[in-house]
Amino acid sequence: MERFQRGLVAVILVVISLATTHCAPSVSLPPTATSIPAAPNQATTLLQSLPPTPENTLEGATVQDGPFTFDLRLYRKPEFGRNPPAPWMYSDLAGIGSHMMWAYHGAGMEGPVKEYWGIQPNLTFLSAYSSLKDGDNSGRQGGVLLPDQSQANDRVQLVLKLETPQGTYGGSISFTLQQGRDGFEPVEVTIAPLTSNPPPGAEVDFPLALNNTWVFQLTRYEGVPITEIITTTLVVTETVVEVKSTSSYFVAKIHREESAEVPVGEVPPSWQGVPLRPATSSDYWLVVSGNRMYRQERNLDLSSLSTALLEFVFPVKLGEKWYRSDEKARLSPTYADDWMLRKVTKVGTVVVPAGEFNDCFFLQEEWAGYTAETWFCPNVGIVDEKGNHHGTPEGFRQVLIRYQLNK
Repeated sequence: MERFQRGLVAVILVVISLATTHCAPSVSLPPTATSIPAAPNQATTLLQSLPPTPENTLEGATVQDGPFTFDLRLYRKPEFGRNPPAPWMYSDLAGIGSHMMWAYHGAGMEGPVKEYWGIQPNLTFLSAYSSLKDGDNSGRQGGVLLPDQSQANDRVQLVLKLETPQGTYGGSISFTLQQGRDGFEPVEVTIAPLTSNPPPGAEVDFPLALNNTWVFQLTRYEGVPITEIITTTLVVTETVVEVKSTSSYFVAKIHREESAEVPVGEVPPSWQGVPLRPATSSDYWLVVSGNRMYRQERNLDLSSLSTALLEFVFPVKLGEKWYRSDEKARLSPTYADDWMLRKVTKVGTVVVPAGEFNDCFFLQEEWAGYTAETWFCPNVGIVDEKGNHHGTPEGFRQVLIRYQLNK
């Protein structure tokens, strides 16, 4: 009978989650302050916010893993046990339940996003989501189901895990089973992210921590005909919205927002009525492999880094140079061609609206008729960059106006 109860509970886990195309369990659960009733073939109910933190917390903490925040707690409630008043309160720890919630923070994420819960390595599938937006949240609150034949002194890891196209994220509550008067008690409890996203090595001094933000003023000019040059400006905001690591790479997803373009000064006659650029948003990825940092646009593809833009080779030093792609370096191993060759030509102080920065590196390169110049400041990022066309008047300058770093 007990094994049947445990199997039933695994099927009708109390899932608190946002609405998706995933069908809810076929058993209607009793409504409580922390459970949502669900009928067969009906999506679970969208929550406007996470449920309140339960009282009588035994151990608990909030941890961050990638773009997800996890609130993970063991708490005491007399109703939890092997003869519960409701199926969701079945627990192999007498009088103890778990509160395991997540919230997503960042730009829209395309799915599928699959949610799992349980004791490692045997996790139970909870829900699948076609997409996530900033503030979406879900989780599981209920009893703790231990593996069959658990014994005192076993170390177990209770996990809430999310599998996404960008990586796997989660949080865990690990504890040792101690024999108590009424059964097992959790001791030596530790709470941690499921995956570890270590920062790049110390030689990579471009700050890529989650939620780092840089705001730029972008001014561009264009002249067709060359006697009538229009100048426009807009604001660019770039934010690290997701980080993850694999055995070989550290990846930071950057969300870029551009405000609508506005003219600076008078609009030349030939530009009257010509629409300016509207507000836009996009994403790109910075991928750190060893001491090299690449940039990929549109889609992340770690198998094609040889054709991605090579932004930096760290540590950046005066006199260093590198081609902007590994494929270009393969074709020009002696640096005979200056096209796409980024050179570090001086070290100095640069002043922009965001402040004065010392010991920065000035980088120059040529791109199919363009000259590009960049000021890079270690542990801050790019603070000033510009590009100018050699023929037709056309170019831009982007300067840092403010920033916020979590390092």
